[in-house]
Amino acid sequence: MRRTLVVGAMTAMVLLAAACDRGEDTPGTTSAPEPTSAPSTVAAPDTTPASTAPTTTTTAAEETGDAPNLVAGMPSYEVVERVESTDGEELVVLVEPGTYTNVELENLVFDIVDRFRPLTATVVDDPEVVALALADELTPEQEALLEQHTFLELVDGVDVTFRGPYSDLTGIVIGS
Repeated sequence: MRRTLVVGAMTAMVLLAAACDRGEDTPGTTSAPEPTSAPSTVAAPDTTPASTAPTTTTTAAEETGDAPNLVAGMPSYEVVERVESTDGEELVVLVEPGTYTNVELENLVFDIVDRFRPLTATVVDDPEVVALALADELTPEQEALLEQHTFLELVDGVDVTFRGPYSDLTGIVIGS
């Protein structure tokens, strides 16, 4: 009988130890998930006139207060030119040179429309062509350079046409 009690007590201690140590964290502590991607940056909306508007970039985490574990799939961008008119704003948006998927470009244009509600927007990947995007008359060489570095254009606030290296993509209408 004494032997049965000792074996029973030892079995109970082993089961108790196993129940307490299931590989879980100590109660009251949590572990944060590891970030899976680097945060993307987007330009912060600015309400000052274009001639005095400073250009800043912030991460979406800074704007929302969320952790830097962001949804992937949108290139970082910066609004580098803003021209206000009676019909609406014209934007020139600069992205890093690179190759983007159609989904990334669609996410980009949806974000621009949601944040700024522009009448027109031109997305380019070269700071040297920013001025060309707003110019009225261009030489054939300037037109070719602009076309080479323009990814997409938003017209009338809803019509998106893919340009340059993405001209083979089908355009979209926002809101349809």
